[in-house]
Amino acid sequence: MLEAPETEFLGLKGLYLQAAKDGQSEKAREYAERAFRLRPNAPWAFESMLDLGLARGAWRQTREAVAQARRNGVAPQDKADRASAALLAADAYAAAASADRKLALNETEAALKLAPGFAPAALLAARLYAEDSKIGKAAKTLEASFAADAHPALVKFYDHLYKDEMNEKRAERLRRLASKNSDSREAALLEAQAHNLMEEWEAAADRLKPLFAEAAPGPAAFSLMAAAAGGLYGNEAARPWLERAAGAPRDPRPGADGEFLFTREGWARLVREYMDHGRLSPPPLEETAPAMSAEEVRLLTAPPPEPPLAEEQPDNEKPEAPEAAPADESEPAAGGEADEAAADAPKDGAEQLESEAAVRPSANEDDHIHNDEEAEQAAKAAGKVS
Repeated sequence: MLEAPETEFLGLKGLYLQAAKDGQSEKAREYAERAFRLRPNAPWAFESMLDLGLARGAWRQTREAVAQARRNGVAPQDKADRASAALLAADAYAAAASADRKLALNETEAALKLAPGFAPAALLAARLYAEDSKIGKAAKTLEASFAADAHPALVKFYDHLYKDEMNEKRAERLRRLASKNSDSREAALLEAQAHNLMEEWEAAADRLKPLFAEAAPGPAAFSLMAAAAGGLYGNEAARPWLERAAGAPRDPRPGADGEFLFTREGWARLVREYMDHGRLSPPPLEETAPAMSAEEVRLLTAPPPEPPLAEEQPDNEKPEAPEAAPADESEPAAGGEADEAAADAPKDGAEQLESEAAVRPSANEDDHIHNDEEAEQAAKAAGKVS
């Protein structure tokens, strides 16, 4: 069959399927490449080239196959652009790992032209710009990508760019980023963080409340609310929010921790997922955490109850003080001149310290963190909020 032009293509398909079934990947690749050269508009030949290229990590060769499939109408333009962007990013991360910064930057820029919202490419490009002290260009790259897809990795690095600025300026930057995708969940978190930086505690709480009516609010929302509640009413009010932050399910999206670290197999899955569905990974299989009820949110954000005032006894119920015995005028009263002299006499060191301690307020009198565990929780929450 391979000798006759009219049957060669059909023969190659049969040989490819048999080689793939037998696990002979090199043979399968050889047959697929030959079939794709013969008929680049054949869907099975393109899919075979794509699968085999991704399995080998041959990002550039696979990108060429995608471009040819696009030209021949096998791959729709939007899918081809997404696949090419993801393949360029995979190659750029490999180049960055081998210290080829120029190639890494060129490929991330090319990826972002095809898919501005592809967060892995935007993050790497911004980091490369920042290393060259091009902070403004790094920020604009992150803003453009955030406008297309509000990914938390973009937020983390954007905030990192300006972490040394004064709170007022930093809050202004966060609001600017939020405005690029104002309807997103990440924008609400950014605005709440900006309010917290400015100690606008009530405004921060109001911005966060709607998020808790949704499923799986996430640790960031709880941590920001803990900061707002603590600012309004003290550490005791922050504690229940810190506990929820510790127990909340983590964001399942790749890169939610601020890094895109993939193996070759991970990149292959990402390319296929982004090409077919425009997302970085499939939705999680496990159920999301339930939303909080409006009443629960109201109770947790309400000011703590005032302590009851001590009731005063009516004058007619107060015990009368015993009458003092009449003093003998011929003798000095107890605590007279002798006590006055003792009061005027200088105290030694121990007595002086005792006297001062009796009137000095305790250093921990207003401290609501009573043990190391609570202090650790507060420290973790502070780290997350910042």
